[in-house]
Amino acid sequence: MGESRLHPIAPDQLPDLLTRLDDGQTTDLALIGPDIWLPASPDHWPKELQGRVVYQLTGELSGLPRELLRLDRLQTLTLWRLDLRDEDAVAIAEHLRQLTSLHLRFNQVGEAGARAIAEHLDQLTSLDLSGNQVGDAGARAIAEHLGQLTWLNLGYNQVGEAGARAVAEHLRQLTSLNLGNSRIGNESVADIGQHLKELVTLDLRENERVTTVAPLAHLPLSRLSIANTGVADLSPLKSLVLAGLPVRWSAEGWEEQQGISVKDCPLTHPSPEIVRQGPEAVLNYFREIEAQGTDRLFEAKLLILGEGGSGKTSLLRRMFLPQMDLPTEDETTRGIDIYRHEFPISKGPEGRGFRLNSWDFGGQQIYHATHQFFLTRRSLYLLVDDTRSDHKSIHDEGFKFWLEVVETLSEGSPLLIFQNEKGDRSKQIDEAGIKGRFPNVQEIHRGNLEYPGTADGLRQAVEYFAQRLPHIGEDVPAQWVAIRKDLEDLARTRPYISLDEYFAVYERHLSLDRKGDRDKALKLSQYLHDLGVFLHFQHPPELRRTLFLQNQWVTEAVFRILDDERVKAQRGRFTLADCDRLWSDQLGSDRGYADKDVELRALMVRFELCYRLPDTAQETWLVPQHLSPSMPPALSDWARPGDLVLTYRYEFLPKGLVSRLMVRMHRFVKQPDQCWSRGALFEHGGFEHGETQVLVETTARGNEIALRSRGPEQKALLSVIASDLDALNNGFQGLKDKVGKWVPCICHTCASLKDPAMFAQKELIDRKHRGKPTIECPKPPHYADVGVLELLDGMKLEQWFERASKALSPDKEETATAVGTESFKTGAESKGGVDVKTVRIFLASSAELRDDRDAFELYFRQQNDRLRNQGVYLEIVRWENFLDAMSSTRLQDEYNQAIRNCDLFVSLFKTKTGKYTQEEFDVAHQTFQDTGKPLIYTYFRKATVSTSASNRDDLMSLWDFQKKLKELGHFHTEYESIDGLQRQFRDQLDKLRDDGPL
Repeated sequence: MGESRLHPIAPDQLPDLLTRLDDGQTTDLALIGPDIWLPASPDHWPKELQGRVVYQLTGELSGLPRELLRLDRLQTLTLWRLDLRDEDAVAIAEHLRQLTSLHLRFNQVGEAGARAIAEHLDQLTSLDLSGNQVGDAGARAIAEHLGQLTWLNLGYNQVGEAGARAVAEHLRQLTSLNLGNSRIGNESVADIGQHLKELVTLDLRENERVTTVAPLAHLPLSRLSIANTGVADLSPLKSLVLAGLPVRWSAEGWEEQQGISVKDCPLTHPSPEIVRQGPEAVLNYFREIEAQGTDRLFEAKLLILGEGGSGKTSLLRRMFLPQMDLPTEDETTRGIDIYRHEFPISKGPEGRGFRLNSWDFGGQQIYHATHQFFLTRRSLYLLVDDTRSDHKSIHDEGFKFWLEVVETLSEGSPLLIFQNEKGDRSKQIDEAGIKGRFPNVQEIHRGNLEYPGTADGLRQAVEYFAQRLPHIGEDVPAQWVAIRKDLEDLARTRPYISLDEYFAVYERHLSLDRKGDRDKALKLSQYLHDLGVFLHFQHPPELRRTLFLQNQWVTEAVFRILDDERVKAQRGRFTLADCDRLWSDQLGSDRGYADKDVELRALMVRFELCYRLPDTAQETWLVPQHLSPSMPPALSDWARPGDLVLTYRYEFLPKGLVSRLMVRMHRFVKQPDQCWSRGALFEHGGFEHGETQVLVETTARGNEIALRSRGPEQKALLSVIASDLDALNNGFQGLKDKVGKWVPCICHTCASLKDPAMFAQKELIDRKHRGKPTIECPKPPHYADVGVLELLDGMKLEQWFERASKALSPDKEETATAVGTESFKTGAESKGGVDVKTVRIFLASSAELRDDRDAFELYFRQQNDRLRNQGVYLEIVRWENFLDAMSSTRLQDEYNQAIRNCDLFVSLFKTKTGKYTQEEFDVAHQTFQDTGKPLIYTYFRKATVSTSASNRDDLMSLWDFQKKLKELGHFHTEYESIDGLQRQFRDQLDKLRDDGPL
């Protein structure tokens, strides 16, 4: 393979280039359109372009140059997104008869062009016509004439069952076939399985009528994509999985790695919760079924929603607790009440019961932002409408908000509506309009809850629809059900148990004696956590050691903080004293919150409800929801011409997004007083390079979040903030296609405005695809035409970072030396719904290098922008991430355990080394010797230090540690500035990527 190179070329220069290439020696040509973006590194280019010289047009091509047709020695030709038509394909087929590989992706080639290719290019072994218009007739022509093909891509061509059948029957030498988005179903899958015995790679994505993979079980597949199909059962592929073929939720980059891609499939066997844990969890699932056999779980959640005072608690009592009196008017639900309702299964194993966990949500505004943590797709929803309100249609807030909440957060789970006719007051609502806009609305019931028996019909409907949720009765390893039953029994009397107690429960049914058994137990714990059976976060360490069996116990503790009037009066700030006051057993509660105060605060941080404020006299946390609703006066006129602006517009904006973003990115919140409940000011840098700021706010439109940046690193910091906002958006499956990015106009007029004209990314992309190079600015007086490609380039945040980092980094630095070069294994996790390989990096240093640590973490996040497309996510673990409180073990022991779980260990030193920092290094080094990881990097910041007596001990410890490193064969690296450190570590990451570990 040759060197990959990219050469831009103007359309009017192309004929001259092709003439120069007409030397009788040219066998390879790759030409791509101007709107195709390639990463800066050729290593990340599409496989078809790697190792080749690629010419990219700088403008639109008016037609296929005749000079190209004289290159009759060509064997490989790639022409991507050049708006080629049938006549162009015919000309290529008639003149370039030596072609063995032809790639015409993203053009306008139809049946006639496909037929010409099939009839004339009889030496082809590789053909890519994806994203064209060949149809079933074109597919049949290819199949009937090109029997020698081994590689064929007809994705996004609507070839249909007839075209797929012809391909399967005639092209029996195929090893790779792409029929993604081709209007095919199970008949085509059967044809492929029957005839294409040599297939190694198969892409069937986005064919909703494909619901089975059974015919493919005997094929020698190493790559299979069934993403966005109707496949629910992977058990026919069990032999492939057990043989080591990984199952992945992500559809990104599946062609580059072995595996089965199942993103957005309606899986039940195994469930999406298991698949999202990663390939090892799927493999464990099938192994456990092989060893134990199967059983079924019959359990679901009912979530009761509605405005405060609408009658949710009254409805729950009428349905499931008819013997109880209805609550009084002043008796309101604070947070969430949970009630377990059990009833016999109507269709299923005899004697088995169904468990319905009914969640009654408080309707007050403060609770709305917490819904996102509990509203899940594996649930049935019940919306209570108070007939005394005037809400009657989807345009009224009482219906619009709640129906959009369920649609967005639960992926359209089934929903029932109950109209509470208080005082016998009835109300007609737009039932047809509601069901038309929200097809998940199944039935509407009504009645006056003052009368016993009013909710009997609704209870029957709830039981009926709960039993028909897609996951009910799905197969799981038999002993999982028994373990679940033991934990359920414990939950009757215990709000939480320790991890060791969980292992003891597990060991009653399954062995923990062999290596890897505890990992299996943790995978089961993760599965039950994902189902909402209990809470067990396996990261960070302070949450790993506790399983919270009673969800209501946890939510009650959290809402004691959120509901507290004193915390509200303190603008969301609370201290350890507040925790003692609210969680003390002396308040008449025997709930035992005080024993788990560390874990409860960690849960609130994990739920992104609060974060710990740095540099406070006493430990203080901040709940951003309780900040002032008004923008701070100092920010009221903050916008300036020339700010870098990026805007997100939502069809439905979930509550609390900006507050969650503030918690996630609190390291850049230097002035909490410059934040409010709907916005925040993020800052980075300082005296040396100047301050960079990003102002994020929910605008007056109500469905819009605007990011406005200025300063020397405005593009880099904006990309970091926007990346985390993207991650938050991606966490809501229902937001897909309901949020768009808007970019500011860059014309001369708008450059001088605080509020420039905005263009939708979707519209710009559409204009680009349709060959419209400009768009008119709507701002007077010039109404200037603005370049579409320039506007879109401004939205490529990963390119912003790359350019900024080049500008800020020195040209040449030394490379750090790692202890050992062995590769390491990493876990697979889901970020924003995409499976990526998580590389955990432990960052250790003394307090004197806190600014370096902060800047280094910003750099990690920036590297994530660069590495995301490669399937890598860098997760930094640093000492501030641990709660500084007493625990059952020494806190440093928890740090050391985190070190053992990391893949890279980075330590920063300046004028001293502390006892614990040295201990951390020793732990990392011993773990590396035992397991091959973590790889270890040590950096020393150059500093002018005093040799006075007060500093002598520090210096001696530093020199002794450097001597120790030398004896171990590990030579440290020095750096003079944070820029230099960033550059060195970026080089190191690139080396790891090239050598394989990343």
